[in-house]
Amino acid sequence: MATKKIEEVLVAVDGSDNADRAVDMAADLAQERGARLTVLTVLPRYDLPEELKSLADSEHIEGSPMRQWELVGERLAGAARDRALEGRSGLTVTEAVLGGEPGEAIIDAARRGKADLVVIGSRGLGRLEGLLLGSVSQKVVSLAPMSVLVVR
Repeated sequence: MATKKIEEVLVAVDGSDNADRAVDMAADLAQERGARLTVLTVLPRYDLPEELKSLADSEHIEGSPMRQWELVGERLAGAARDRALEGRSGLTVTEAVLGGEPGEAIIDAARRGKADLVVIGSRGLGRLEGLLLGSVSQKVVSLAPMSVLVVR
């Protein structure tokens, strides 16, 4: 039986420990297979939660609440990109920050990017608690047309 070629891997991140483990797994798989890796952070469209306001303040992020929200997403995606590249040569990593309902945005981004595999943490309980909760990973597993790897 032939194994499907993996050329595009998408990993969803939210700053949690499980997301970090997902980045490590996705980067290892992408490097092994010679695939490209996209790191995706999804920002739900609602008021900036208090924990993000605190994070924005502690990181000295200026601007409107929406701009602070975007910059937090960019920093999370950038940190995940850096983590993916650390100690790995020849790996191509891009990053994306989208707004919307996390499960739907992850699936839409994977479709648009023609991802062969989505890697996601089982539960996001880190700096952006609520972005990748179990219900989001369950939604992605249930509805994504491509393979999904859930990392614990």
